[in-house]
Amino acid sequence: MLDLNFVRDNLPLVEEKLRQRGMDPSAVLKDFRELDTKRRQAITEAETSKAQRNQATDEIGKLKKSGQDASAAMARAKDLREKISALEKRASDFDTQLRDILVGIPNLPHASVPVGKSADDNVEVRRWGTPAQLQDAPTHPPEFQRRNTLLARQPFQHPGLSRGHRNYHSRARLPEKRRIPTAYYGRTSGVGEALLRHHADRPRHVGLVGLGVGTLAAYGQTGDRYRMYEIN
Repeated sequence: MLDLNFVRDNLPLVEEKLRQRGMDPSAVLKDFRELDTKRRQAITEAETSKAQRNQATDEIGKLKKSGQDASAAMARAKDLREKISALEKRASDFDTQLRDILVGIPNLPHASVPVGKSADDNVEVRRWGTPAQLQDAPTHPPEFQRRNTLLARQPFQHPGLSRGHRNYHSRARLPEKRRIPTAYYGRTSGVGEALLRHHADRPRHVGLVGLGVGTLAAYGQTGDRYRMYEIN
């Protein structure tokens, strides 16, 4: 949430930043300026009334000490106490309304952020690394299904824990196939093809999260660094 003093002191800037984000300042800020003015007036008036109350209290003490009638000063002090209480409540109500407005103000974009309406207006500052070059065209979903069907018919002899029509776990029994990933993460899956093709010529740092991602360790090569977050 933006600071109240910052918004008050930089209201034109806040309005301009909201426009840059494609928002209507009047809809976001509403009656911020009026509420802030009334809140500050209520606080100022309450502080003035407190000073007057303190003076009345001192006057009451002096009158009683000299044996004079202090009823008028006491009545004035009572009125001031009630007035202060009402002013403080009013200031608190304004403060609540202002907080509701401040909560609705989004973070303001940095001056370095290009102004635009979509991702097409972004400015490329720099690039790191070289985009991966695919050796062949990506496989279309129907081809994925065909290849997965053929793979399932090969002699993996893999029992698994199944529920309905979805296979949650499997492992090949044949020694020469023990390191071949199965189930969700086979070589023809999206993540399988990504790991096989992406920077396969040098060590990779890979972060993985998901159900059964430990299976993807089978794609690791010498020098790779895998960090896995297993979902149990």
